[in-house]
Amino acid sequence: MRNKWMTLCAVVLLFAGISAAQAADVAKIGLVDLQRILDTSAAGKAATEEIQKSGEKMEAELKAKGQEIGQLRQDLDRQAMVMSREAYMEKAREIRIRTNDFKEAQQLYADDFKRQEAALIAKIKADVYKIVEEMGKKEGYTMILEKKECGAMYAPDALDITDRIIAQYDKSYQKK
Repeated sequence: MRNKWMTLCAVVLLFAGISAAQAADVAKIGLVDLQRILDTSAAGKAATEEIQKSGEKMEAELKAKGQEIGQLRQDLDRQAMVMSREAYMEKAREIRIRTNDFKEAQQLYADDFKRQEAALIAKIKADVYKIVEEMGKKEGYTMILEKKECGAMYAPDALDITDRIIAQYDKSYQKK
């Protein structure tokens, strides 16, 4: 009987020791939603506002050029009956050139807009990555993943540290 109790106690202690060892090796993992940081942080909102202002400025310039071309077309249509064929062809050629210039300007503005947006987002990402790295080292995280990029289809909310990252980022952004 005493042997059975000793064996039972030894087995219980063995399992308790294994469980404690496993608990000590548990990986601490965090998830960060970068899109939410871009949408809700002070820097993200400022970048969005800057991008919108730039886009509105470009749009206004393009609209003015488009209206100018539209006015030239209307003028040509009104004067077509009284113009010589050569004058008509010259005006039509000028409108085609301006239309092509307008299309090129649209493409350049679109490319410039995308470049500005990418640069602002890259700056924010770099700042956030520094904060994530510091937090990971300080708080002993094994790994911190970007929620959308890591391929996780589900993760408990307890792993999401985005709000803490946003708070930390807003503090550092205000100091700048």
